[in-house]
Amino acid sequence: MHFYLHICFMNERVSKLYVAIVNNEVVCFETNLKRFAMLMVKIEPSSRNYDWFFRSFKKDAKFQLTVNDKVYYFQQLV
Repeated sequence: MHFYLHICFMNERVSKLYVAIVNNEVVCFETNLKRFAMLMVKIEPSSRNYDWFFRSFKKDAKFQLTVNDKVYYFQQLV
């Protein structure tokens, strides 16, 4: 929580922060959803595309996805 607050106060222009967690570790974070989706494809080539992430985050700020037997937890923090 302290880290999250620090990021928000550090840069007031940050309106969204997307995070991916697997095995209790943050593996990807980005303020831009399109870049976040592109980074996820670099991490997991069979990951979903930008449109899928856009629709999923529009429905809920937190969700999970299994890719190659790994459970990824996604969250929009801001």
